[in-house]
Amino acid sequence: MESNASDNSNCDTSKWSKSKDGSQSPVPQQYCTKSSSTISNPFAAVVGIGAPDGSPVGENDQRYLQRAQHLVQARTALDNTKQESGLGVNFINETGGGGLSQTNHNQKVALSVFALGLPGGSNMWGINTDVHMHAGVGNYPFYGREADHTNFNRDYAPGGTVAFGDYLTFTGLPMTAGIEMSGNPNPGSKSLYYGILFQGKKGFSEVGTGLISDATIVDGSNSRSSIKIYGAHSDVINSYDADVDRIITAKPGQKVCFSGVSHCVSFNAVTNALELNDGRFILSDKGIAAPSLPTSGGKIKGSLCVDLSGNIFVKTTAGPCL
Repeated sequence: MESNASDNSNCDTSKWSKSKDGSQSPVPQQYCTKSSSTISNPFAAVVGIGAPDGSPVGENDQRYLQRAQHLVQARTALDNTKQESGLGVNFINETGGGGLSQTNHNQKVALSVFALGLPGGSNMWGINTDVHMHAGVGNYPFYGREADHTNFNRDYAPGGTVAFGDYLTFTGLPMTAGIEMSGNPNPGSKSLYYGILFQGKKGFSEVGTGLISDATIVDGSNSRSSIKIYGAHSDVINSYDADVDRIITAKPGQKVCFSGVSHCVSFNAVTNALELNDGRFILSDKGIAAPSLPTSGGKIKGSLCVDLSGNIFVKTTAGPCL
């Protein structure tokens, strides 16, 4: 029987029963807040409990419970006119200003999490959110994490004082990646329709129409490749439904290469021409030239040219085709 314990000392957070929908998600039998001097308060995580090999366990099995030093075991009790939270932090920052520069000693933080891994420790997370939406809940949205940011202070334009939605820094030896996505979809299905979605296009949501002004993604790093594509795709870039003037914008001398780097096209600002492989094939407003045709007796046979009427001819003298 589920109960709310008024005396936390008598609240047994280890007891659980199986979910009524037939899933392996445990349902706690008692709800309370417990604190201990050690990581010793047992609980069955409501998102699932199981043996290391993934096999199901019997109801109220105590072998694979987690432990917490401070535990909040909560459930909702009100109708859809009230917001409820398992843990709430209500924070106001109104001291420490006055033009002082920011340091690691005068920051004001609503919630801080510090974690240190030492020799002998196991794998570690700073924060772990695990959100399950069971079958039969209905047509309701759900979110793994929501971060709302409202700015009525000033324009934080690039080059000045900064303001970020999420701020990630990395120190020390190289890590595998800054952000990683993986999934375990149902057979024959996918976990996501979009890896990253910036709202604003008609058909999704008009909420984000004015979201971004300069660039959706900015890469100012010195990595070997800005974007590296693996996997099987129909397109790398698909702008079919976009209202854009230019798909790619490049400055003179920058190349577009095919078959590795053996066949590249670039624009020569001096000759005002497109060149394949550094001048071996030239396309300009004067026509098409191939000055690197095979030679005979040490002399160039000529340049293959096309005039503006589409006629093809071989030019045996120096200079442009037309």
